[in-house]
Amino acid sequence: MPISDYHRLIFIHIPKNAGTALEQSLMTRKSGHNHWQTYQQKYSEEWNNYTSFAVLRDPISRFVSCYNYARMDKSHWHSSDPGTKSIYGKHPDFEICKCYTINEMVALIFRGEATLEHPGWRPQHPWINNNGRIAVDYLVDFARLGAAMKLLSPDIDIRRVNASSSDSESILEEESILMLREIYKEDYSLTKLLGESEGGLIPEASNLTIHGKAAKSKIFRLSELPIFCVSLEGATARRNTVIQMNQALRLGIRIIDAVDGRNVTRDQIQTHTKIPIKWNSLNGDRDEISTPTAAACSISHIRLWEMIVKESIEQAIIIEDDATCERDHQLKIPNDAEFVYL
Repeated sequence: MPISDYHRLIFIHIPKNAGTALEQSLMTRKSGHNHWQTYQQKYSEEWNNYTSFAVLRDPISRFVSCYNYARMDKSHWHSSDPGTKSIYGKHPDFEICKCYTINEMVALIFRGEATLEHPGWRPQHPWINNNGRIAVDYLVDFARLGAAMKLLSPDIDIRRVNASSSDSESILEEESILMLREIYKEDYSLTKLLGESEGGLIPEASNLTIHGKAAKSKIFRLSELPIFCVSLEGATARRNTVIQMNQALRLGIRIIDAVDGRNVTRDQIQTHTKIPIKWNSLNGDRDEISTPTAAACSISHIRLWEMIVKESIEQAIIIEDDATCERDHQLKIPNDAEFVYL
């Protein structure tokens, strides 16, 4: 798996996008082309704590590279000579690409008359598609790979490894270009967005759809948001549980003292807020305020909301001291939401 523990990066290796060079430069555990779900399912701890990214390439440039690569007699991974030692033997599409020019290949693929085996011919977006959204944290522009990767990890030094050779057969005609634009139309919106990005890097890519548009909701990890825990000052056992959870998951929870409504009268609890408390005003509904403890709980949360506004905090999570959490979950929050109940 292309996971770099040194750089704390997860690389979704889309074929023919400088992946071999990146794997070597990042000193990843293993090589391989895996969709994002594989990392989430088999390496959930790394997926939740490392930064994930994928490199996207102009579809026409990538297609030309795939074609030239398939025609090579010998490359980093393949060799057409049975007597030459290679990792994977002859390229699976060597024969067909040797028989047809690149423009003929485009026409065959467009008409559905060619069966190609190497994954480099496939569109790029399915590798990072999470139900119509981008699954990774960052998208990187192949054309500005070096500069963009320096922004992700300054000490990365990328060397070219599995480059394709070119020849006169790889010159595309205008008609072929139009057909390729149709074949890879879903990829073009993302590569166009990358081309317009600053430094060749799109951060918070998980807030985009695969069509390059802002999603209707944003995805946050718990560790990315401020978390406030409302707790009575004397609830030592509960507070210790929250503190242990906070340390284990590195969430940065702030404990806020709650208003204590025990052993006090309604008049005494009213002194904690300028808002008039309407006792027994909801005809027995579950949100009815009928006791000082219920009022105290509401006042505690109202005070916390006021503090969040005063400190200009845009998003926050509020919990009470009986909340439990086993890992750094991801939260999908609609852009227009004011309150989300977890």
